[in-house]
Amino acid sequence: MEISLCREPLYSHPKPYYSKDFNRYLTLQYSVISSSQEYYLEMDPVFLFVRKGTGHLTVNGLIFPIRPGCAFLLQSYHAYRFSAITGAPLDLVAVVLDHTLLGAISYSRPIPGLIQKCMEQIPVLYSTPEVQTQFSALLARLHAVDGETSQSACLIKVAICGQIKSLFLRECSRSSLQKYPLPAAWRAWNYLVSFCTKRVTAAEVADAAGLQASQLNRELRKISGYDYRKLITRTRVGVASSMFLLSGVSMQHIARITGFPSESAFFRAFQEWRGMTPQELKEQMLSPENHCRRYTTFEKPFQILSYISNHYQENITLGDVAEKFYLGEAMVNQILTKYFDRTFHYILTEFRLLHAKGLLRCSNLPVCDIAIALGFSSAHTFTRAFKNYFHMTPGEFRKGGRVDAEIR
Repeated sequence: MEISLCREPLYSHPKPYYSKDFNRYLTLQYSVISSSQEYYLEMDPVFLFVRKGTGHLTVNGLIFPIRPGCAFLLQSYHAYRFSAITGAPLDLVAVVLDHTLLGAISYSRPIPGLIQKCMEQIPVLYSTPEVQTQFSALLARLHAVDGETSQSACLIKVAICGQIKSLFLRECSRSSLQKYPLPAAWRAWNYLVSFCTKRVTAAEVADAAGLQASQLNRELRKISGYDYRKLITRTRVGVASSMFLLSGVSMQHIARITGFPSESAFFRAFQEWRGMTPQELKEQMLSPENHCRRYTTFEKPFQILSYISNHYQENITLGDVAEKFYLGEAMVNQILTKYFDRTFHYILTEFRLLHAKGLLRCSNLPVCDIAIALGFSSAHTFTRAFKNYFHMTPGEFRKGGRVDAEIR
C-alpha cells in the first residue's frame, strides 16, 4: 500500500454527488465506477465501502490505492475522485451519515474528542477481515430497513449510522496512516474548518499550515477548486445549516454565531452555495416528502421519542420515561398521542418489531434469542406482537421474506 501525491491540480469547482438531495440521506446508494470520475465535494459526511474492484481514491491532493474491503469517511472538507483500474470496476455502497440529524437528536453518547478525531483522521481505512465483517453487518441492518420511511425506521437508521461512524473512527485511531504527513493545503483546509466561526484571517490559516500568505489561495485551489474566501463561506453555510433543526433559534442568531459579518452576507452566502434562502433550505430539510424524516429538536415530544429509540432494547417502562422527564405517566402518553398518534407501548413495540424484522431477514438467530435481545418478556409475547403487527408469525416472515444478509 503506497500513498502518493497528486501532481494534477484541481481547477474545476466540485459539486456534491451522494449528498446533493436530502431525499437520499440515510438511504443506501450503489455506484459502479469503471473509469475516472470527476471531482466531488459533499455537503455532509458520506461513508463508502468497497465490495469489489481495485483502483484509486484521490482526496485533497493525496492518492490512496483501493481494494475490496476498504472503507471511506468523506467529510465536507474532502474534495475527492474515484478511479478504477481497467477490467476491475469499483463496486461501492454509500450512505450519507446526515451529520445534522445525528448531532441534533444526540442519539448516542458522543465519543470524547469526536470532532477533533474527525478532523485529524485520514478518510481511508484498510480494515481487517474482522472489521470488514462488522461494517458488512451494520450495512445489512441498514439494508433491512432501507425502504422504511416511518419516524421509527428513521431513528433506527440514525442509530446504525452512528455505529458505523464510531466504528470507523475507532479503527482509524489505530491505523498507521494517522502518521502519514499531510500536504500543507490539507492542513490549511482543516484549520479553516476548525475556526471558520471565528474572525480567522487568511494569514492566520497560512501560518498554521506552514505556508506564506501569498501561497494560500494557490495551494487551496489545487486541492479543492476554491480559494480561502470561498471555502470559509461554504464552511459557514454548512455549520449554519446544521442548526436549522434546533427549535427556537432565529436566523439572525445563527448568522451571528457562525461568523457571518452581517445578516445580508448570511443570505447572500446561502443563495450562492445552496441556491435558496436559509428559510427555504430549512423548509426543504423539514419537508415531509423526504425519505429522511427530520424535525425540530429540543422539544419534549422528540426528546421522549429519542429516549425510547435509544433504549428500546432494554426493559424500559412508561414509568421510567415519566421519571426521566419529570412527567406523569398519563402526561407522557398524552404528549406521544398528540404528536405521533401512538401510545408509549405502541411506539416501544414498533421499534422492537422493526429491529426484529431486520434480524429475521439478516441473521440465523433463533426467535427466542431475538425476543430476549429486543426486550420482550418471552418468545410467546414476541410472536403474538409480531403477528398482530405484520399479520404473520416470525417463522412465516423468515421463510417467505428472507433475503441474504450480504448487501445486494
